[in-house]
Amino acid sequence: MTLKVKVVIDGTRFPIELPNDATAQHLKEAVHRMFNFYAVENQELLFNGLLLLNYITLETYEVVDDSEIILQIFFTVGIIGKNPDGQYQRYETLKVKVAVDGTTMIPMELPDDATVKDLKEAVHDMFTSFSVENQELLFNGLILKNNTKLASYRLVSDSEITLRLLFTIVIIGKNPDGQYQRYEVRAHRNNYVGDLKLKLSEDHGLDITNIRLQMGPESYLLDHTLLWPNRISSGTRIYIAEE
Repeated sequence: MTLKVKVVIDGTRFPIELPNDATAQHLKEAVHRMFNFYAVENQELLFNGLLLLNYITLETYEVVDDSEIILQIFFTVGIIGKNPDGQYQRYETLKVKVAVDGTTMIPMELPDDATVKDLKEAVHDMFTSFSVENQELLFNGLILKNNTKLASYRLVSDSEITLRLLFTIVIIGKNPDGQYQRYEVRAHRNNYVGDLKLKLSEDHGLDITNIRLQMGPESYLLDHTLLWPNRISSGTRIYIAEE
């Protein structure tokens, strides 16, 4: 017996057939054989919002035929800057996490006084579809501010920076005067539906106490679910329904 799944890479689906008792590690190895340059250690697999652990069988995660599994790729960014002694040094283990076709080593050169925006612009130079305004960088759980120097966040060799890509979601609902209005909120694919309601409150001052969000008639969104399984992405229209 075999298990037929679809691995989603940057929006494209690739069918892969595995034994019924295959683990996440086995799937990563199959992806590596198919594409050759996707090293197993650089892969991260997600199913229904869960990160799949290498030694756990896919069956344990309730993966069945035609299930879609998201593949994210890690790559390493090399940054060159001055060390405390004033000498230029290559920091090759600053890791940026993005869900794109992976490369095991991307060299990048930045001055020692580089800001967060400088890093975003360098990422944009490598991946032109990653506009600076759509990037959000995090270090130790903090969102990095554009005009702040990287050194101010005490980034050192082996620091890990996470890159999240933001997009705009349109939410339509009544304003306090009872008129229908278009609200725009910024989010990333791993936000929860409940986060969108918080953004409506924080960014637009709406009372979210008794509202629900829906994609269409009777198609209500659950607050505790992630955006990407609900196929919510850039330009998606969501509607406010009062409970």
